[in-house]
Amino acid sequence: MISKLPTITVFCRKCGQELLRYRKGGTGFLRKCYEHKIREDHTAQRGVCPRCGSVFGRPAIIKQLPALKIVGGKVYWR
Repeated sequence: MISKLPTITVFCRKCGQELLRYRKGGTGFLRKCYEHKIREDHTAQRGVCPRCGSVFGRPAIIKQLPALKIVGGKVYWR
């Protein structure tokens, strides 16, 4: 099922750095990223932009699965 989901690229809103490649399901805003759906992680520290140091997410457990809760307005995706 995961392979049928579209892959999006997540960027830092502040500096434009590519942060993640993620398999997103559904439409709408990106509020959380489940760790098992993250295909590529370009960050050294989870939830922190490697270029500008902006904190764009925080670790969380959602529905008993590890996830990254996205801070509103810190990222954009294509």
